[in-house]
Amino acid sequence: MVSLGPCRYHADMHTDPPQDFETFWPQFLAQHQNPLVRWAHVAALGCAIFAVSAARRGRLGRAVVLGGAAAALAVGAHHVLDGHGPQNLGQPLWGARGFLRLCARTVTGSIHDDLARLNAST
Repeated sequence: MVSLGPCRYHADMHTDPPQDFETFWPQFLAQHQNPLVRWAHVAALGCAIFAVSAARRGRLGRAVVLGGAAAALAVGAHHVLDGHGPQNLGQPLWGARGFLRLCARTVTGSIHDDLARLNAST
């Protein structure tokens, strides 16, 4: 592994680090081919939304629990279901954008088109 600060980029991916979000997306998507991992991310986003709502209403204990559940779902899904940790390829803001795109496209079903393009190109 090559270290890029606190994040990791796997040298065994046989690609250069991404230069923009659209080149980052296929590499990010490749780490999310398992549908259970994708749906765990959707559930994590739901927990995060409820955590923010709880915090705004002053229910900080509930917000902490929901925030912890969100992190456990998003990070734990990779470890439990894929056997590796989450990766944002050294790009945390692109990782956040990718997370939101992944969730939106998983819910709408358009993620299947992205996966078909990804798998056709490999």
